[in-house]
Amino acid sequence: MRRLHDPSYFQRDEIIILTETLLTEPFPLEDKTVYNSFAKKSPGAGRPSGGIAVYLRKGGPRMKIVHSDENTLLLCCDSFSIGAFYVQPDCSIEQVLSIVGDGLTKLDLSRPALIGGDFNCRIDSATTSSEGHALREFMERLGLRCQNQADAKTYICFNGSSTIDLIFTNGACSGTRVEDLEVRKHQPVRTEVLLREFSPAPQHRTLSRKIRREKLRTAEYPPAHALSEETVDGIEAAITTKVIRCCDRRKRWVRTAPRWFDSRCYRLRQEVLALLRKCRSDPTASTRYALARRHYHHELKIVKRRFDLEEERKLLSETSRHPHLYLRRGRVETAPPIEPEEVKSHFKQLLWNEEARNRPPVRVQLPLTYDQFIADRPFTREEIAGVLRTLPSKESSGPSGCFYEHWQQTEKVIHRNLKLLFDKIFDEGRLPTSWHNARLSLLFKGGAHTGRSDPNLYRGIASEEALKKIFCKLLISRLEPVLDRALPDEQFGFRRGMGTLDAIHFFSSEVERVVETQGTMYAVFIDCVKAFDRAPRVLMVQSFAEAGVGGKALRVIDSFFDEDLLQIQLQHEKVSVRQNDGTPQGNPLSCLAFILLIRGLVDFIRAESRAFVCLYADDIVVAHPDLNGLRNILPKISTWLRKQGLEINKNKTKVVKFGRAPRSAKDDRLLLDGRPLELVKNFRYLGVRFSRSVGNFHAHIEERTSLAISASFTVIGKLNRLSLHTAIALFKMKLMPIISYGLKRVWNHLTSTDFKKLEQCFTLYMKRALSLHRSTRSRYVYALTGSPLMINEIRERIREEQTPPFIQVLQEWSKKVNDALSELEQEEIFRKRQLWAESASDERHVYTRYLVHGYHHLLCTDNSFHDADGAKCLCRYCGDSCPKYHAAKCRSGLTSLYCLSKKKTS
Repeated sequence: MRRLHDPSYFQRDEIIILTETLLTEPFPLEDKTVYNSFAKKSPGAGRPSGGIAVYLRKGGPRMKIVHSDENTLLLCCDSFSIGAFYVQPDCSIEQVLSIVGDGLTKLDLSRPALIGGDFNCRIDSATTSSEGHALREFMERLGLRCQNQADAKTYICFNGSSTIDLIFTNGACSGTRVEDLEVRKHQPVRTEVLLREFSPAPQHRTLSRKIRREKLRTAEYPPAHALSEETVDGIEAAITTKVIRCCDRRKRWVRTAPRWFDSRCYRLRQEVLALLRKCRSDPTASTRYALARRHYHHELKIVKRRFDLEEERKLLSETSRHPHLYLRRGRVETAPPIEPEEVKSHFKQLLWNEEARNRPPVRVQLPLTYDQFIADRPFTREEIAGVLRTLPSKESSGPSGCFYEHWQQTEKVIHRNLKLLFDKIFDEGRLPTSWHNARLSLLFKGGAHTGRSDPNLYRGIASEEALKKIFCKLLISRLEPVLDRALPDEQFGFRRGMGTLDAIHFFSSEVERVVETQGTMYAVFIDCVKAFDRAPRVLMVQSFAEAGVGGKALRVIDSFFDEDLLQIQLQHEKVSVRQNDGTPQGNPLSCLAFILLIRGLVDFIRAESRAFVCLYADDIVVAHPDLNGLRNILPKISTWLRKQGLEINKNKTKVVKFGRAPRSAKDDRLLLDGRPLELVKNFRYLGVRFSRSVGNFHAHIEERTSLAISASFTVIGKLNRLSLHTAIALFKMKLMPIISYGLKRVWNHLTSTDFKKLEQCFTLYMKRALSLHRSTRSRYVYALTGSPLMINEIRERIREEQTPPFIQVLQEWSKKVNDALSELEQEEIFRKRQLWAESASDERHVYTRYLVHGYHHLLCTDNSFHDADGAKCLCRYCGDSCPKYHAAKCRSGLTSLYCLSKKKTS
């Protein structure tokens, strides 16, 4: 606090956030208003700990303290919010996310917000599994972006430095810098934030996802014989136009007032405005105007509060039957902040190949094989209806605005015309011209530690016409038997009956086998630069022919790779780019074309060495028990991929040395084109983080629990308003799949520490639902909810056996829960579950906290931390013995459970 004595230092600052102040009373600062969360002073000798202070320049908005505790100070006003945090250095990442998430749920992040403090999470760590990386990813999901530079150290001491004092905001920010001052350890961080209202641009769809079937039946339509004489373009235009005309037009909401602003509010507003006009001519009416205005604003608050409560009641009533209704919608990504010319130049260089402009048409070999003849036969209505039944919902539409749902709701008259169109496509050997137009959505893939102004950090996803994707699915279903035989068993991507878990099992089994027999295994995780965007179209068409596709189907596939026109929506305008190279991501045929292109890699590696290979689309891993074996084969793999138009990304390609307790030797270096590839301790492959020590999955468990905890804040709203049954149902619906991903393969390797980490995820979640502090003993969560041990439910879901570490944890938890139950069952409040287990319970925290600690720390004369003991503790109000649940029986009459729940520790 030494710098606070110099008033000139903070003179130009409007907002000051100080953490670990050690203050137990307000510290005034000239021309500043102070808000405090005071440090905690333990009985006896020693200094206080913690403490947070926020100073605002006088004359600014008056802030309201939303919440304050030993870790958090939250302020808000009508225009913006401020959150100040201090996280202890010994907190795990689960505790960090819980502390920050609990605080941010109390703020309105739809308005500008400034979040800062000492998080004790390093963002300057190079590993993506660090606490700082997890915190930044979590804040990104909430729309809060870190403004610190990783290399600008904020904490400097004798044994090192780190960047742990962080600033996050959802508004525009500039000039973030760390000032080099002669202070102890922590360096001040200054930034300029524009705290102004913002709102994403509205995205209106002109069509709903419903279709008027009666209008579809009665609509005038050209007869089949007339359509058969049309070209592919004419038939497609006629069918699409008819479906669009029969769609429900989306009604745009024209009301400007909020939903809660009813007729009574409108009438009061008119009365106030009338008095305001009267004041201009009659000054004596100003008093009546002031009273009417005050009454008007008071009524608005009452009406809004009543409306919110009624809407919440309806939502909670529906949620009890359909828990998914309580889930939040994903945050809408804003347009990338990139200049149009830069985007156009980038994608022209990436997607346009001048040499491929005059691509020769494919040659069809005659005579056709039996499989090719079967694939060329006319389509049947049953095939078309079968594909329509399996279409996913809630997918994006193409340029015309038609969704999958529109085609699913069409009837036999459209099925007949679709058959005519698809047969015509086969006969002419080309797709309709309009199917080569698409919208390109830019998906940010850089991560929380990178900026958003680099176009290389975006992946383009093409939103093509729904009817085009339906036809491609139909074509794939025809070609699937032929193509499946051509693909190697080591390719698991985009194949029926195979998924990421199969590839994970295949890879991990080989690693365990080799390490068991030979001690070590070196694995290279290969990443290709813009693999889908740089795959040559000529080679992809050729790969279909080599796989056994011919006849009309091959000509249609060749037409699929004709020139495309893509439109990209930026912040202020649209940009059009052309594509004649690479494959558009978002179409099922594109994925199949790519895995056919690299299918020869497996045979090439087998012929060159004894290396192991596993593929999942463009995710390639090559492993060998001898490092020299990898040194020999890796340059050949790079050369082979270049022939296919692909280039290995040397920055993202990593090497892991697997073993029982492997250590990196001096000669454990792998070079590619003269550049060394990074040797890492762990790597995330297809969602599972593999550590170099075989059988050690601590990093994977920590990563999954962190993702689940962050999802509990970003996907689910206020848990304490839900019934306990609904809260548990939402956990099983949304969070358990996140936690249990990959567990079936690694279950037998998990230790008791891993199982406790998984269990902690559920208990932290349910403590929010029970309105309990995050440091509450977890045994009370199971005692109050009556839920079985969550790791046992996960085990039953993935159908695994009980392992010795699992049995140990199960026995420990069973004993703790039984002890808690024997303690709680004596209390009448515990038996009255309707007091705290139902939804919309305003006093849940009163009863659950009483059952957990009995408010003993507020009643006992001993201020030090201790367990309640009726033989030693005395009540400060009545002087009687003070056991744990004395609060409900205190004869002084000076306390009540409700008053105690509002009181803070003295």
